[in-house]
Amino acid sequence: MATPEKSTEDEEVYVPLAPPECSHASEPLSPTENGNIVTVVVGTEFMGQRTFLVHDWLLIHYSAYFRNVLEARSGTGENVVELSGDSPKIFAAFYHFLYARTLFSRLDFENIPFEDSEICHIYVFGQDHGIPQLCNAAVDLLFVKNVQTWTSSTDQLHYIYEETQEHSPLRKYMVDWVIRFYPLHPLRENESSFPKDFLIDVIEAITAPDNKICSTTNITSREKVDSMKLDICSKYHDHSPPRDYAPPRDYGSFL
Repeated sequence: MATPEKSTEDEEVYVPLAPPECSHASEPLSPTENGNIVTVVVGTEFMGQRTFLVHDWLLIHYSAYFRNVLEARSGTGENVVELSGDSPKIFAAFYHFLYARTLFSRLDFENIPFEDSEICHIYVFGQDHGIPQLCNAAVDLLFVKNVQTWTSSTDQLHYIYEETQEHSPLRKYMVDWVIRFYPLHPLRENESSFPKDFLIDVIEAITAPDNKICSTTNITSREKVDSMKLDICSKYHDHSPPRDYAPPRDYGSFL
């Protein structure tokens, strides 16, 4: 994981203690809402398996995938969904998001219990299961972790570019972060280590007529962080309603 370049006058980098607020996030649902309990079995016995009991109305509200599954078998009495190809830890983050609108139980963000790779997997889980608000929460958390640890998640680029779609907000976030904070000379010296599409995205972003990121090269790291934090919601969030959000793959099955 690469460390961004930092001048001596930037010794203290601003650390946001919480992710930026999303002005488009839906209101939390009432805990008194009626509904049925769905049993979600995640993982396999060989790799590790965990069972979650989740209210169906939460799954339907947030996820296009679960909405399709549950609406397709409405009235059948079937209430078990199997996600054998997913990680229990990643689903646990989604489970916590459903009930608390955060990805983990800490009240502060000083000790994030996820590695960069796990945050990226949370994003991809949200993408593949039609949960745009989960994707947004993952981008927010990656930003907070990148700033707090003062690192770039460039070791996740191959996974990101293999698992996300063109014009993905996560791809755009990584491109903009690298342009703002990452020393660009390794991109030339080690170009074979980076996804080709990522390098193309970086070049297109730098040469775009409306590019304003490169104009921030003469400001402090704290000012760059503050500027990027203001852009999180508008640039790196997907505000599509779950019903209009089409997952690229159909993971899981139901009994």
